[in-house]
Amino acid sequence: MAVFDVGTTGMWSVLMDEQGRELERAYEEYPQGPWGLSTHEQLADTFWRTSVNTRPLLLLLATWHPGHQGPLW
Repeated sequence: MAVFDVGTTGMWSVLMDEQGRELERAYEEYPQGPWGLSTHEQLADTFWRTSVNTRPLLLLLATWHPGHQGPLW
């Protein structure tokens, strides 16, 4: 299962097994936001791009996980 933690300054993508144990995680900071945005405004496109960017790294790391028993896909 993949979990995405959308934070204030970046996003964690976390891969978990069926028992809820963390297998791997990847992090990426958001780019500097446009000037003039209020703190309550969010950029959905930035969240989407960050999740897309961290997923391949997460899957790559998971293939090297010591307890891994074959492909995840």
